[in-house]
Amino acid sequence: MRPLRLVINAFGPYAGREELDFTKIKGSNIFVISGPTGAGKTTIFDAISFALFGEASGGSRTIESLKSHHAKGTEVSYVELDFLAKGKEYKITRYPTQIVEKELKNGTIKTTEKKHSVELIIDEDKVITKTTEADKEIEKILGLNASQFKQIVMLPQGEFKKLLEAESKDKEPIFRNIFGTQKFLKIQDELKEKSSALRKKVEGDKQRRDAFITKVDPSDDDNLKLLINSIDKDVLEIIKLTKDLINKDREEELVLTSDLDKVKKEKIKVEESKFKAEENNKRLDSKEKIEKELENLNLRTKEISEAEVILEKAKKAKELVHLENSLKKAEEDFNKTKSDLEKDKIALESCNLVFIEREFAYKKAEEGIKLKDNLIKESSEIERKLEKFKVFKDKEVTVKRLSSDLELKSKSNDLLEKEIRSSKEKVENLRNTFKIISEKEVLYVKVENTLKEKENLIKKLRELFSKMKSYEEECKSHRDLVKELSKYEKDYLESKKAYDNGELLFKKGMAGILALKLKENEECPVCGSLEHPKLAKMEESAPSEEELNNLKRNYEIRKEIYDKELNKISLKNVKKESILEESIEPLLNELESIISFNDNIEENFALLKEVVLKGGTKLGEEINTLKDDINKIKLIIDKKDIVKKEIDLLENKIKNDENKINEARLTYQNVLAELRKEEGFLEEAKGGLPEGINDDRDLQSALSEIKVKIRSLEENLENSKNLYLKAKDSLTKLKQDILNNTALLEKYNDTLCNIREVFDKSIKESCFENIDDYISSKLKDEDIKSKEVFIRDFYNKLSSKNDEFNRIKEETKDISRVALDDYNIIIQEIELKSKDLEQKGKVIFSRIKNNKDTLKSIEEITDKIKDDEEKYKVIGELAELANGNNSERVSFERYVLAAYFDDIIRAANFRLSKMTNSRYTLKRKESREKGAKQSGLELEVIDAYTGKERHVKTLSGGEGFKASLSLALGLADVIQSYAGGVQIDTMFVDEGFGTLDPESLDNAINTLMDLQDLGRLVGIISHVPELKERVDARLEITPGKDGSHAKFIIK
Repeated sequence: MRPLRLVINAFGPYAGREELDFTKIKGSNIFVISGPTGAGKTTIFDAISFALFGEASGGSRTIESLKSHHAKGTEVSYVELDFLAKGKEYKITRYPTQIVEKELKNGTIKTTEKKHSVELIIDEDKVITKTTEADKEIEKILGLNASQFKQIVMLPQGEFKKLLEAESKDKEPIFRNIFGTQKFLKIQDELKEKSSALRKKVEGDKQRRDAFITKVDPSDDDNLKLLINSIDKDVLEIIKLTKDLINKDREEELVLTSDLDKVKKEKIKVEESKFKAEENNKRLDSKEKIEKELENLNLRTKEISEAEVILEKAKKAKELVHLENSLKKAEEDFNKTKSDLEKDKIALESCNLVFIEREFAYKKAEEGIKLKDNLIKESSEIERKLEKFKVFKDKEVTVKRLSSDLELKSKSNDLLEKEIRSSKEKVENLRNTFKIISEKEVLYVKVENTLKEKENLIKKLRELFSKMKSYEEECKSHRDLVKELSKYEKDYLESKKAYDNGELLFKKGMAGILALKLKENEECPVCGSLEHPKLAKMEESAPSEEELNNLKRNYEIRKEIYDKELNKISLKNVKKESILEESIEPLLNELESIISFNDNIEENFALLKEVVLKGGTKLGEEINTLKDDINKIKLIIDKKDIVKKEIDLLENKIKNDENKINEARLTYQNVLAELRKEEGFLEEAKGGLPEGINDDRDLQSALSEIKVKIRSLEENLENSKNLYLKAKDSLTKLKQDILNNTALLEKYNDTLCNIREVFDKSIKESCFENIDDYISSKLKDEDIKSKEVFIRDFYNKLSSKNDEFNRIKEETKDISRVALDDYNIIIQEIELKSKDLEQKGKVIFSRIKNNKDTLKSIEEITDKIKDDEEKYKVIGELAELANGNNSERVSFERYVLAAYFDDIIRAANFRLSKMTNSRYTLKRKESREKGAKQSGLELEVIDAYTGKERHVKTLSGGEGFKASLSLALGLADVIQSYAGGVQIDTMFVDEGFGTLDPESLDNAINTLMDLQDLGRLVGIISHVPELKERVDARLEITPGKDGSHAKFIIK
């Protein structure tokens, strides 16, 4: 990384804008930053560090304190840096967290807290504005984080010796990023993961195998039962004893199967005997039943005989039914004919009287019809007079009709003229309305634009409220995590205290063990002394090494959990701050027109929420009002086409109505002329009317009376004639019916006498005592059939039962009844024995199956465990070795880094030798650290004056500065040569030269001057005059009341 241009505004002691162009010192790659104490020399480094990483170069400065106190409240503090890295130019601008004042329109001052923000321009198409993303991208570009950058590129006050004196664990991540040794760490991690996975797999398989072992059914094998329940299980012995048990159970299963077959055969024999006895008993029961049924049938013989007699009489009665029916028919015909004859004689007398009356009426009607001719002549004369009246009346009606038509047309014309005037007024009103609608269209656009602006504001307001809810949730979650942390912190501190106490007691215990073995005049294995004045005592409460390891593991687990919870809190804090900075504050700035909030957001969040809700409510009401206005205006605008259409329709109507009224006026004149003509005809018809008669109603009445008289005479004649003829026909027919019925009655009487004689004779011949006996013997056909079937079924059943009894009697002559209870007792005993054998067989079968399946699973898992344990022997040992669990406590990656470090030390010693006149030489410490502490990257120094090695921390201030400078320069050289993704083109040094004597100072300056030949830019802050004289380029810092100023001075 090489700076090209640095812009500082309201930053540190610089009140205004200061721009530093580093390209001006292109010919001189080393420059001195000079100025009085407090002028702002270190601030230059702070600005570069802040621009790149968001933090100052020294650990004591926070980003909240970076804004200049000399600057105006309205001035915004920022740093802008253009730099070159790996041949590509980048630009980054950062704003620290600061309070910015803003003067409002009403003259009041509003203060706003502007949060830390950034803009990283990588190229035209890629700009990063999120802080976390920008920080990651900078680390990716430079290959260093802020801490590494300070130790390698920028050496500020108080941090010279950090890289020099850093322990292996601190140097390791720096060198890893520089030399790209992540792949070696990945190998370590993969070996560790594989080793852990194999170990867990084996442990899991062992647990699974133990679970299967507990499923083994040991039966009554006490040895096997003891092995299964033991903690340390002898798997091979368990497998052997289980196999023996399975074989034993199989033999017992065969014996049980044989015994069960014998019992089943015995049961079959007993059941066969029982079945035979049951069948014989059933035959005897059947014989007794049939015998009883036969006795019951014999008892019913008398009943059947009586039924046979009744059936015989019913059959004879059935043969006489047709004679009985014929006799009834003859009696009915005789009685009916006799009744009809009597009725006809009565009717003849009545009919004769009616005939006489109607004959008289007919003759009278023939005499009245002679008056008809006179009435016809009289009606013709009246009709001639009525015709003249009709002509007069028609003309009178025509005149009236034309007069009425003329009056209607006059009124119609008046109405049409009135309607035309009304239509013209409506058109004028509609044109005024159309003009208003056009004005409303303009207003609609204005209101709609206002509504869109308001809706955009409320959309942002809703987004703000949503972000505030998210912020509230994150704050609550953060509080909950902080509350929960106390529990984890307590566990962590308790486990740490337990482990520290245990380690202390363990070490004391080890000392006690060594003291027990010490003898006088023998060397102490610790200090080598031959005298042992005060021996260490044994600590009875000292833990064993395994117990100490358990305490350590517990401590590490609690620490890891505690660190994870801390990390969660940190991430949660970053998230909520991100919501506040990146969402809430920008939205508040955008909504400044409707929300006025000058207080601290975090401290007054509830107040802000209330302000936002009120602003939202007010804005919502305004939007609703605007929407109502728009809807009202739209309703008016929507009528525009209707109004235009109405105007067109009315104009067409006016035009049509004007045409109509012109036609109507012409028609009016024509009707008036016709009226005058018809009035002349009316006067002419009036002169031809009969004298003295002005109305035709009397004539019409007289004519109607004459016509009624004529019609009455004609109808009376016709009716009299019809009634006369009808009465004559009825009288003739009635006389003929009386003659016919008299002859028919004599015939029916003869037939009745003959049939009665035959029927009486048949009764006697059929052995019936009398008519009543015959009637009581009659039965319906279905009753006769039913009795026949009943008698026949009885004799069939009697015959069948006799045959059945004879057969069963023959079959049972040699059989006697047997009791079945003895058979049942024997069968129950056999079934109990069979069930017992079956149950034992099921238990053994189930045990064999369970033990076989379980044994198979145990053997399969045992084979897997054996294979995995063989793999673990190789991978586990490699993982232990690669991760530093070896005698040297050096991991695989650290071993590789140590090689790189040796190269750095060689390059550093080349310069350190010059600066110290070959007195000091840096050396990597190769001896193992005490305890479990990992080593391999610590430094010590060889003092040529004493010839001894000592830790770099023992160097004096000046010596330490020279060693740090040499190491930093050596690191840069090695990085450049390996080009492991990091290119160091710049180095900044803050103070340190004042601690050097003249000779050392001269050597250090010569060393730095040599860097110019390599094209590296070196910036030095120093008050040493000799350094200013030796360096051509100088960045002069000048303090003042209104803040400091900076400019380059080149000789």
